[in-house]
Amino acid sequence: AQAYLDIKGTPEDKIVSSYEELFDSNFKGIAYQSLSNYYRETDKAKQNKYLQAGIEALKDDAEQKDLRANFVTILMQNQFEGGDVEGFKKTAEIMKTEYADNDNTVNAYLMEGQIAFEAKDYDTAKNIFLTGNEKYPDEPKCLLMAARSAWMKAQANGSKKPDMEEAIKLFKQIEAANPNDPELWGES
Repeated sequence: AQAYLDIKGTPEDKIVSSYEELFDSNFKGIAYQSLSNYYRETDKAKQNKYLQAGIEALKDDAEQKDLRANFVTILMQNQFEGGDVEGFKKTAEIMKTEYADNDNTVNAYLMEGQIAFEAKDYDTAKNIFLTGNEKYPDEPKCLLMAARSAWMKAQANGSKKPDMEEAIKLFKQIEAANPNDPELWGES
């Protein structure tokens, strides 16, 4: 299958069918990865199709857990960037529940919070970012975005004192945790 990729002019269907023959073998993870990579630049829908299929095919394969986590990460990013909110939420849930220790899982919270933020659902966004901050305290963007969400909520409802105080409290937490990084807690 790999050889067909290296031969210029090989028909797409020949490349795809060669990898698909490996789906029922010990090389299924590599086959899904190769097809995902094949379509990465040219067809996101097909890339997502093979990522999703790879996620399902490797569900109970402990030896390929890291590869599956990589598939979940890439699919989640593609869905977020492509505006597939429902697909993203399902994939992000897999990331959060099955790969909580993975370094990329914090991105599930950041992207999910961003979706709520862009929808002007600042309370939900703040809560998602705060949950991300609790689970991944080393990622300052979670607390920063929680503070920005609280600030936007205060701005949207006429700067009610309790909402403004909460936003200020969160910004002060960012400053205390990152005293040498004014880009995080200063005006941006």
